[in-house]
Amino acid sequence: MQTRPAILTQRYIFRFWLPLALMWLMMAIEQPVLTGAIARMEDAKLELAAFGVTFALALLIESPVIMLLAASTVLAKGCQSYGLLLRFTHLLSGSITILHAVIALTPIYGFLVGTVIGAPEELVEPSRLAFFF
Repeated sequence: MQTRPAILTQRYIFRFWLPLALMWLMMAIEQPVLTGAIARMEDAKLELAAFGVTFALALLIESPVIMLLAASTVLAKGCQSYGLLLRFTHLLSGSITILHAVIALTPIYGFLVGTVIGAPEELVEPSRLAFFF
């Protein structure tokens, strides 16, 4: 593992920062690209609405893992803290994956989207399929 140089240079800071910046850029580009592709589908209005509901609900459920992207930068200071953080991340990711599957495969999804969010009935099943995948 490379250690930080005694004197920080612009080049070192840029090389250290670049992967994180590219990750955030890809996450920012993802939704406009998907929205553009969905808008060209046959029933674009329904599909875009289903995608919006799906994306919002999925983002809400996986927000703890997304938060780890920034938190891990601060929390992983050495091998021990990295190992603890990695174990916590695996536990959290597994738990959220199970929660996601339970919501997608049970009537809970219909309740959340139809009743809590108040989406029209014709959006529930198309958005459930997208949420599942």
